[in-house]
Amino acid sequence: MVTNKQLEYAAFSAWPALEQIEDKGIVLRCAQGHTKRANSANLLELQDSEYPALIAYIENYFKQKQQPSVIRIPSFTENNAFDKYLNSIGYQYQDKSLVLARRLLPNDCSPVNLIVKSPSQWMQSYCNIINSSISEQQSHLQILTRIKDPIMPVVLQRDGREVACGLAVLHREFIGIFDLQIAAEYRGQGCAFQLVNALLQWGRENGASYSYLQVVANNVAAINLYRKLGFEQRYYYWYRVQS
Repeated sequence: MVTNKQLEYAAFSAWPALEQIEDKGIVLRCAQGHTKRANSANLLELQDSEYPALIAYIENYFKQKQQPSVIRIPSFTENNAFDKYLNSIGYQYQDKSLVLARRLLPNDCSPVNLIVKSPSQWMQSYCNIINSSISEQQSHLQILTRIKDPIMPVVLQRDGREVACGLAVLHREFIGIFDLQIAAEYRGQGCAFQLVNALLQWGRENGASYSYLQVVANNVAAINLYRKLGFEQRYYYWYRVQS
């Protein structure tokens, strides 16, 4: 039986921070500010200690990093009392997200021809698709270059141009799907379905038996797509951000 904590640690490995410290049931992660999931205090256990001392510990850590204090609370830890306390001292509720997962079965993924790139080449494609620049994505690129697990960065072409990209990271028996982006004019045309299906196929061929991904809770179109691909919700999480 795959546990929620196993999914959390697989995701930590797949999306590595510059620094990761585990203490008191909390995983502190810092990566120069790119994405809250790599720059937050992640609660993996019920926190029933003195809340002011715990907050001071977390805030001191992020103060040393010159970053605001960000606390990530997965629903399975049942930290509702701590969440209410954070709300009472002005921490803002942000970005409820779902963790979806599914088992991988033999022959349940169809092969798709995609272009495989190095992380740095893939980042340029990513920037082109979302109309960003490499200079704006340096922290993002640094995360990709720190990944030690097998990684599959892919791009989908249509009409002679790159229109979608995504990547998968394999950690033990888990394959995580990340950074799925579709050019605006090609959304709703099956690009995301093809990309995810191909990444799942790669994972299964390389020994994965379970896949997971994270999606913002209000992204209804993406959630519907992932459900069509067999993903189901395991739990959700949210952030509390120091104001």
